[in-house]
Amino acid sequence: MTKFPQALCFLLLIIFFVSDDMITTKVNAKTCREFKANSFRCDSQDECIVICTHVQAEGGVCKNNSCWCKLCEKI
Repeated sequence: MTKFPQALCFLLLIIFFVSDDMITTKVNAKTCREFKANSFRCDSQDECIVICTHVQAEGGVCKNNSCWCKLCEKI
């Protein structure tokens, strides 16, 4: 009986981390800056090679040598 709550908690953690990656969409630095100036933290624009086609971008980060913007959605 005591293993069930631990397994449920572990499953919820996995869902949280997977869903966080799903809402993060790769965009280029120029596109991100058009929506929020100076929010992108990338070393060079060459790292940002994939453009999001439906863009409402805020808060850039660098991940795996690519630039990512949070909240890239259809508008």
